[in-house]
Amino acid sequence: MTLAELAERLQVSHQQLQKYETGTNRISASMAVDIIDVLKIDIRDLFMDIQRRAKSKSNADERVRQECHMWIDHANSPEKLKMIARVLRALIDKS
Repeated sequence: MTLAELAERLQVSHQQLQKYETGTNRISASMAVDIIDVLKIDIRDLFMDIQRRAKSKSNADERVRQECHMWIDHANSPEKLKMIARVLRALIDKS
């Protein structure tokens, strides 16, 4: 089924459906039910990719966090540790 066909069956514009697809607009609960009905899928199927991405992101975050700890552990002087702390503080303050 194309996006145009799905949009027609859901009685929304093709552009609106694209906004749902890209995450520009959020899908209401009633629209989610309509999508489930039209596509004849289980509601869990709508969230499987979200769960997979969240798990992948947390694994990637943990790898980077471990790398940061490794570099901190390799700092061989109090001065270097202080510089690392200042850099991290500056980065956190800017976000």
